[in-house]
Amino acid sequence: MISEMLVNKLSANSALILAFHRINTREYIGRSKLMPGMYISNEAFSAQISWLKNHFEIVHIEKIIRGIRYREKWREPICTITFDDGWFDNYEYAFPILREDKIPWTIFVTGKDIGSSELNCFDMCFEIVVNLPTLPTHITRLEKIDKLFLMKKFDPVEKARRIIKEIRNLREKEFDTVYCRLKEFFLENVNHFDINMKYRRMTWENIKEMQGYGATFGYHSRSHYMLTQLEKDKLEEELIIPKEIAKKHGVSIENIFCYPDGGFNDDIIRLLKELGYEGAASLMTGYNNVDTDPYKLKRFNVHEGSGGSLANFLYTISRE
Repeated sequence: MISEMLVNKLSANSALILAFHRINTREYIGRSKLMPGMYISNEAFSAQISWLKNHFEIVHIEKIIRGIRYREKWREPICTITFDDGWFDNYEYAFPILREDKIPWTIFVTGKDIGSSELNCFDMCFEIVVNLPTLPTHITRLEKIDKLFLMKKFDPVEKARRIIKEIRNLREKEFDTVYCRLKEFFLENVNHFDINMKYRRMTWENIKEMQGYGATFGYHSRSHYMLTQLEKDKLEEELIIPKEIAKKHGVSIENIFCYPDGGFNDDIIRLLKELGYEGAASLMTGYNNVDTDPYKLKRFNVHEGSGGSLANFLYTISRE
């Protein structure tokens, strides 16, 4: 019933953009302590792709941006698949599914993380909280953050979520200080070798191989800072695509951006335009059409909570 209702509400001028992050097996997701809202199982993902093939023309995100910029209405409902961050599991689990069906897709890579397995500030925070039952009183020496680390009324995953939310609101200098202190504590107190393997990113070789099968790559900033918290000189540094480095690896990164954690403002959009970006993806929910601002592309965020079953997935993309 949801499927029929969804198809009936779509018009030829509807463009659906799906946002995924990480993908693994349902068994792995079920037994592991994982950041909420990040993972989809390969089983669920495969079922979603099968359904989408029958109801949409699946295209690269560039076609949606081009349609908006030139006001070219699409002949049928179209959909694009996007993944954020450039995790190795995208290559390991999503790529075989999409390659088999020759499905176009776009991955937004974070520049400094290509080929890395280093945790960012949020990942470190999560792993510290879920792996260490007892924490020191002054882990970051920033009182408003340290108080959250000492909370006892939430389970570890919810506690980590609340701390990360607060860290996201820090200005650049405070954020850098917290990150450095969390990193120092993490390296001294957590068995980080095994954990680091969980945070592997794809390599240039992975990217080149996927590009050969029709994947395109956009940019997700240099280091996944919260862009709205940065000064202009640092902001520009985060937005410049390392095209020459990519070229040396036989890879092309397109002038399409994805806002880290969906955060943007007018100054960021203005700078993206100055740097030659043709569009940018947000995490605002909804369908796109020719009247959509190409620098405020809407996407549905899909993970086990919003798409673990096909019925749940269809419900998610029917809401607007």
